[in-house]
Amino acid sequence: MSGDISGFFDLSKEWKPPPKVLGRSVRVMRQEILKANKQTESDWDEAPVYSSTEYARQYIEENNLEYFKDRRTDSTRYENTAMEAVSEFVSVSCLEVDEDFEEENSSRVYNNYDFGIRNPESEKLEIFKQKEPILSAVSKNQVVIVEGFTGCGKTTQVPQYILDDCYEKRSFCNIFVTQPRRVAALSIAERVCDERKWDLGKVVGYQVALDKKACEDTRITYVTTGVILETLVKKKSFGKITHLIIDEVHERDVEIDFLLIVVKLLLKTNRTVKVLLMSATMNVDRFVSYFTLPNCDGNYDVPPVISVESSVSTNFPVSVYYLEDFKRVDPCVVNFDVPTILPEQYDIAVRIVFYLDIMEIREKRNYKSAVLIFLPGINEIQTLDKYLNEAWEERLKQSDNVTPLEIIPLHSSISALEQKRAFKRIEGRRKVILSTNIAESSVTVPDVDYVIDFCLSKQLETDSESNFSSLKLQWASMNALQQRMGRCGRVKSGKLYRLIPMDFVDEKLLPLETTPALLRSPLEQSVLRAKELDFGKPERVLALALDPPALNRIRSCILSLKEVGAMLLTVNGEIDPDDGDLTIIGKIMSCLPLDIRLSKLIVLGYVFNVLEECIIMACGLSGKSIFRNSYKWKVETYCKKTEWDAGAFSDVIALMNAYREWEVRTAANEWERSGGMDREAKFCHENYLEKKQLVEMKNQIFDVKKRLEQFNLQPGRMPSDYIWPSDHEKTLVMKIALAGAFYPFYFLGGNGQDEQIWEDARKELDGRDPLTSVLFSGFPIDQSKYGDLYIQKIHDMLRTTRLLNSSEGSVQKVDVHFSKGSSKFVVDFQHLVSNGGNFDVHPLVRKAVKMGKLRIPFQLEVKTTHEADLLYKKWLKDCEEMRKNAQISKNGQIFYCSMLPQLELPYVTKSDFTFEYTHYEDPDCFYATYTDAKYRKQYDKLHTVMNNPEKPLTPLKGTPVLGQLVIALFNNEFFRAVVDEIRKDGIHTPIITVVYIDFGNKEKKKLNELFELDENLIKGGVCMVPAMALKCALALVKPMSLDGKWPPLGQPGVNPTKYVRHALENCQNFRAKVYSVVDSVLRLIVHSYGDGISLNESLIKKNMAEKCEESYLSKENNICREQSHKLSKEECLQYEIKQRRNASSVFMPLTDIGTCTNKVSLKGPRSPVDVKLYSLSTSGSKNIQVDPDSVNSVLFQQPGYKSERLIVAARVTTSQDGRHLTAYSTTLLPAIPGLWAIITMLFAPRIELRCDEKKSRLTGAICGLGYDPNSPIAKPIFQDHDLEVVFDVQITNNDIHTIDRLRQLMNAALDSSDGQFGMLGNDRATLFEIHSSIHDCLFGGKRSSNNTNASATLENCLIRPRKPIVLQPSRNRGRWCMIESDDVLSASISRSFSEIYAMHDGVDLVKFENAEAKLKHLNDLTLAIAQGTLNSRKPLECQICNFCSVSSADMEYHLKSFKHLEMKSVYENL
Repeated sequence: MSGDISGFFDLSKEWKPPPKVLGRSVRVMRQEILKANKQTESDWDEAPVYSSTEYARQYIEENNLEYFKDRRTDSTRYENTAMEAVSEFVSVSCLEVDEDFEEENSSRVYNNYDFGIRNPESEKLEIFKQKEPILSAVSKNQVVIVEGFTGCGKTTQVPQYILDDCYEKRSFCNIFVTQPRRVAALSIAERVCDERKWDLGKVVGYQVALDKKACEDTRITYVTTGVILETLVKKKSFGKITHLIIDEVHERDVEIDFLLIVVKLLLKTNRTVKVLLMSATMNVDRFVSYFTLPNCDGNYDVPPVISVESSVSTNFPVSVYYLEDFKRVDPCVVNFDVPTILPEQYDIAVRIVFYLDIMEIREKRNYKSAVLIFLPGINEIQTLDKYLNEAWEERLKQSDNVTPLEIIPLHSSISALEQKRAFKRIEGRRKVILSTNIAESSVTVPDVDYVIDFCLSKQLETDSESNFSSLKLQWASMNALQQRMGRCGRVKSGKLYRLIPMDFVDEKLLPLETTPALLRSPLEQSVLRAKELDFGKPERVLALALDPPALNRIRSCILSLKEVGAMLLTVNGEIDPDDGDLTIIGKIMSCLPLDIRLSKLIVLGYVFNVLEECIIMACGLSGKSIFRNSYKWKVETYCKKTEWDAGAFSDVIALMNAYREWEVRTAANEWERSGGMDREAKFCHENYLEKKQLVEMKNQIFDVKKRLEQFNLQPGRMPSDYIWPSDHEKTLVMKIALAGAFYPFYFLGGNGQDEQIWEDARKELDGRDPLTSVLFSGFPIDQSKYGDLYIQKIHDMLRTTRLLNSSEGSVQKVDVHFSKGSSKFVVDFQHLVSNGGNFDVHPLVRKAVKMGKLRIPFQLEVKTTHEADLLYKKWLKDCEEMRKNAQISKNGQIFYCSMLPQLELPYVTKSDFTFEYTHYEDPDCFYATYTDAKYRKQYDKLHTVMNNPEKPLTPLKGTPVLGQLVIALFNNEFFRAVVDEIRKDGIHTPIITVVYIDFGNKEKKKLNELFELDENLIKGGVCMVPAMALKCALALVKPMSLDGKWPPLGQPGVNPTKYVRHALENCQNFRAKVYSVVDSVLRLIVHSYGDGISLNESLIKKNMAEKCEESYLSKENNICREQSHKLSKEECLQYEIKQRRNASSVFMPLTDIGTCTNKVSLKGPRSPVDVKLYSLSTSGSKNIQVDPDSVNSVLFQQPGYKSERLIVAARVTTSQDGRHLTAYSTTLLPAIPGLWAIITMLFAPRIELRCDEKKSRLTGAICGLGYDPNSPIAKPIFQDHDLEVVFDVQITNNDIHTIDRLRQLMNAALDSSDGQFGMLGNDRATLFEIHSSIHDCLFGGKRSSNNTNASATLENCLIRPRKPIVLQPSRNRGRWCMIESDDVLSASISRSFSEIYAMHDGVDLVKFENAEAKLKHLNDLTLAIAQGTLNSRKPLECQICNFCSVSSADMEYHLKSFKHLEMKSVYENL
């Protein structure tokens, strides 16, 4: 050990820190690093190996030396030093021990309470035999170990023995007993009080988080491990605790192991406190060795061990079988080096389950015992469930005498309702429980006689480099196997089947015990506690653990804490890679019982003025999900979550919305009224919620709020607080806070710049809309021409699989299209009623793709080819008859809307039309008709026939069918309408939604308000006139709102929806240019409104809408219209056919083809435009998948959007092989160009910008913790978490300055310099200014009523429209320090080492002159070439490229070149 390090631990001399490493100037360092980088082509030098725990040895030796020294000298110096560091403000969650409590108060306690009452049954417990040895050992030793089997009475009796002993001696005692679980602490305290007839909270009490029931008379306090740990860390002493009993010490979770560290450290300065370690199954020798401590004589004090052994056997015999015992089964080779479950093992487990029937018949049993099967995880549970069900169905075909199975999954994520099924006896069925290790000790099922054990488990482990967690499959320990064996044989003899070779056990290949959590779990909270202890660097504290974690894991954890802002990069201003000063964020994190990123979410909620919402979201993510998790109802749960999500595309916001609805109803005492409990249960059942988790979440929210009070964080709304101007902005701000909390768990989705995706998707779907259609495959190719015959069967299949839900009475319309000679067919769902936004994906498309991803089987019944051919010919004949006679069914005359003549859509050769406005919903959905005389004459005749009939109209008989043409009343007049939806409500008359096909409006009607098309109406031509209403939308505009939706008509203030309606109503007949026609929808540019500009442009000019690109199909149709003069008549005709929406075959006659003997398994459904995610990480590409339970597990491309979309995950895990990442609790940020890049740079600890070779524009940035200044090649500090950003929109130095301004505001909000110790010092007036300024940085200043300064206010904000640019990935991906020091544009905002969010530097870019004039010249040149009006005598010049030519062909070729387009992009982005 070097001299300077040894000096740190030599307490006899003053320690001096190592010399500063920042002696050189930053400029010199950057130049040297840049030079080294240019010379080095290889990857970074191999890092030193820190995976071992050798580092701990020196710290342990030094700690022992300190023990010797402290035992020989007066230890009060340390006690006083430690106590001086204690804050005057004690955490509300700490144990409140009155330091002035005097010894004489013990007499009062002993006199006021009856200590003579004892439960006589307690003397029958095995622990009673060891009472005197335990008391003797406690009196003579500072540490005592008690080992006793489960049920011996140690947890309840040992504290009473100590208390009774002190009572007899009239000596003071204050006993604390730790429990790993909250329920145990409370229930055990109640049990002891019941034994002694004391009131809970008097002599015996408990404390679980903030739930405390104790007083100054309390002498035994049962607490959770976290409570006592927080107390000792805060106080750095035992205080008035006389006896500390750590129960269930064998569990070795992170809190227990860290508590042992703290206890061992504090024992140096306290010789009077007594520590007892208790457990049923622990490695006694290890704990004895750990607490063998030096004494003042130069020797060691060895803790005594008190063992409690059972005098009688408590279990019945259990027969154990291994793979070798299954002689009639094919050999199964299990590789110990590759833990996995083979298909043969599943088969053996299935055979055992069904063999039990035979065995029980031989034993003449009259009941079916339960089987408990241990599996490692939920995926394996689902697999075995499938095996069992398939095997049962096969056996049922062979024999009726097969015992039905009741298969019950048991997993931590499974709902409580499903878990309760495991404990109920089920008559006539065999209960088969498929469980993870949750059933080892936490759950006991009494009627289990058989256990099948795959001897595997999954453990959460943290990668030492990336600090990502993963569930790793491994062999279960021998201790776990023993626990599993104990699940049977509890009431009678049992049988255990271990599906491994016997050698695994006999040769002791399996580990003895499970790896301690400290060696595999995240260490962030442990490091924060180590920092609070202030006993040196975190690694020095953690080195004293019973099993010290590897050094590289500690350092990786420290980097994570620096990344989230909990620690600075420096210690006292000096960069330290292994340590860092705690920030206010770190102090808050150490106080909250949450993951560090959830704590940061709360901090950012305070910063961004959404504190209440962020507390709810953080607490909802910290525990078990409030949503019911059943793998048999995953689709329904997914659909319900999307409803709670309300279009936010966020699991976290869905969670918050669901909790708030339950909370509002609870606060309104809705559950307290008559039948309230039933209503609450019904509410939870219908919304797939778990009541138990909702209550626990509510309690945790209360706990967190109380803890935050010490930091001056109060979520309550005050009149003086800043209020976000709109819900849309507030929702986006919540998403920004989520993104900041969960940096760098960022993923990009979508490939908006590749329009070929949409063209290919349209082709694959045979011209159907990708946003309303899904694709099935696997249909028999030889029957594809008979596809229409199977439409009814397909409808039945969709209902059977619950894709279409008719149980609510809503019958959904689908169009099924087959491709001849292909095995695929397309299912097209109806368009949604427009509620804003042009590109909403149909919810049934989401549901269908979700089902496809879950591999839910879709089986279709089919006929033989010969049978299908005969039926198809008959069906064609029926169709022909229908067309001739305008009737289909035998129940009466039915005319379908699809049988009407089709209205001519605007020809591609003509674009200017005059329309009459008929119905309006929003700018994306309104209806109009042609004003041509021929159409008006047709309709006037039609209206006369309907309203002046020769005889009264005949009311509709029976319930109509979808698509049926009817006559409906509206304002006391009759009009044509088509049945759009039928909603049945039990026994009541169905409610029919009809669409008035000549106007476009929808109405709900009762059956008696609808009339048939009788012969007189049909003769009068009612069925010969096409539907007159044309669906229209404004082209090239989109809503300004962040959710992409137009505001409701009734919304006050500036309202573009109302503005457009007013404009259309005023002119009634309006002129418009048809930009495109797609799926029979006219996308219009409405001419001359107000000052001579179009209505579309007027919306943009008044900042009521944004300019946007059209979808691929819309642009394709527009180009056709613009160039129609170049097209032939045949080509124009093809485009005109293509622009019409396909007629729905669901309105054709459906035939019941009867029972089919054959079934085909279909593949799908799937969508050709679903999104694949990729990571921004520089550490290599990995396959990214979203948690199947997430609302974002199904994502789609967004047409017309040319920027990437950011998906933020609250948690990321890696696969066992490290090739795959899974994102959990995701949030999709809105489709705002460049937002993903802005967010990434906003929350990155450090960034370094990229620019193009000409230094003309910014092209991207590398984001992360930066680089090691001592490395000659600028080695990244935390390479696995570095992100590489490539800009796809224009981002300038001005944007970087705005980001710095926002980061400065965030620092100001977190300033604690003016507050009390550990408190935020801003008053509400200051916070108001900070929040208002944050709004301005994000969205711009408040707009005036006339919007005259709106563009100016948007110029410097971060969330605004941006120009797209050509992607230019950096050649130095993943490398830092690539910018010359002279080109660095230092941040104009002051910076310091202590700021949490450091300021970012810009890049000094080259300025281009006369950019606007050169671009104008280029536009004129391009137009002249296109129109052929060039002067052939003059040379042609491209001024932006300095390219000259006398040939127009050469110049046209140059203008299309990549070099020119890149330079043009540079000028356009200036």
